[in-house]
Amino acid sequence: MTGAGEGEVVRLWDFCLRIYARPEVAKACLDLQEHYGANVPLLLAAAWLGSCSVTLTKEEADRLGEAVRGWNEEVVKPLRALRTRLKAGPAPAPDEASARLREKVKTIELEAERIEIEFLESLAAALPQRAPETPGEAALANLGRVLPAGEGAGEALRAIAQAAASLSDGRSLEKPGEKA
Repeated sequence: MTGAGEGEVVRLWDFCLRIYARPEVAKACLDLQEHYGANVPLLLAAAWLGSCSVTLTKEEADRLGEAVRGWNEEVVKPLRALRTRLKAGPAPAPDEASARLREKVKTIELEAERIEIEFLESLAAALPQRAPETPGEAALANLGRVLPAGEGAGEALRAIAQAAASLSDGRSLEKPGEKA
């Protein structure tokens, strides 16, 4: 995906770091994860595609979700659960040693999410190109397709879509092997 500077390649991981650094996006992602069971890497991939004016069909969104479901359920979520559990116990936690362990688990959890994100990026490269929508419209449509959570999630999804659109800078999705 080309981005900020003309010809600059912006990878999904870099996009995720930039967008998640925005407090409103981090809060929205965590709220959607907690209240709707959202897969945050999948949400951010949908926002990234939208920032490139790529709109997913419902079937494509479902295929992306299904492709990473096992990894997310069997690797990412158990690591998150362990990290969360270490905040308060069981004994001897919480203590200094368990806090250090918790930080190590957090690092591993982040690496597991990065693997998922890189896999999503590789899958996105095979998506067909369509007539582009604006980045904001595409991002919001994609987010609604990967997380059809209903009314309560709308504000959080809009916050992520707006942030994605503001980061778009006219990018387009780059296929593997293409030069920006």
